[in-house]
Amino acid sequence: MKTEKSTFRILFYLKRTKTLNNGELTIFMRITVDGERAEISTHQSVESHLWNQEKGIVKGVSISSKQMNDYLEHLKLKVYRYKKELESDDQEVTARTLGDLLQGKNSRQKGLVELFLEHNKSCRELVGKDIAPATMTRYETTLMHVNNFNQTKYRQQDLPLQSVNHEFLNNFEHYLKTVRNCGHNTTVKYIRNLRKIIRMALSNNWLKKDPFRNITYRLKEVNRAYLTDPELKLLINKEFSNELLRRVKDIFLFSCFTGLAFSDVKSLTRENITIDINNQKWLRTKRKKTGNTSEIPLLNVPTAIIKKYENDPICLLEQKLLPVGAIKK
Repeated sequence: MKTEKSTFRILFYLKRTKTLNNGELTIFMRITVDGERAEISTHQSVESHLWNQEKGIVKGVSISSKQMNDYLEHLKLKVYRYKKELESDDQEVTARTLGDLLQGKNSRQKGLVELFLEHNKSCRELVGKDIAPATMTRYETTLMHVNNFNQTKYRQQDLPLQSVNHEFLNNFEHYLKTVRNCGHNTTVKYIRNLRKIIRMALSNNWLKKDPFRNITYRLKEVNRAYLTDPELKLLINKEFSNELLRRVKDIFLFSCFTGLAFSDVKSLTRENITIDINNQKWLRTKRKKTGNTSEIPLLNVPTAIIKKYENDPICLLEQKLLPVGAIKK
């Protein structure tokens, strides 16, 4: 919540640059917050000689003067009420926001889930172009966790962006690690996806303060296990009666001997195979995650796996090097 003292002022004045057909001048309201101004027409007018500029009211004790001043006071009280409501909701008070509220404009704070949905919709249109399907899945999963967290912690479908502060981030991290039972690195990756949404809000001025400021989320180094030569040989010699398991085994071994991720293996076609001047076969492919081109020598095991599936119906149908489609099904 905003704790520093701010300046706030409301002033009524006549717009002297334009005289109406009846000779009167329009009364305007000027709202000033921390030096920022918003000027709004009251849609009321008065003759210039009847206006008290110092007090910002209509002179005289006539019924019409009293009614006009009562109306101006009513507008002033509405602005004070809007200011109090914004402060109660821990939202930033600006002259523009107060002016919009007074004029009935939709100045509602954009919600976190609302912005996340807009982001994901835009990303979904770029899947297969600039965004990988796996990346899209991570955004969707992060949104699901944010949704569930809002409903669990705050009993709300959405929260104003202004509510995303240090406390929110700490609570969300705790929720992921406890309720969702996510590991540290998985939690950090979800929070980093959330950070992209916050950056969008900051760049569009929907959020004034970065809740991630002075907070660092670091991944922990993981010692990844690998198969030893005896273990690889054991797997190579292992026979499965189930056709699906045989395919899974072959594609896993292909990944082991080429170093390619599953997402890279499933996109391979025969066009990725090249032969050098020494008649050595190579795989030339662009990695999905990094976009870098890799050239990988085809050893005996992956070569034998490719040979095994060269006439496989699924490979021929999908025009792929290996029957990854069968595993997905």
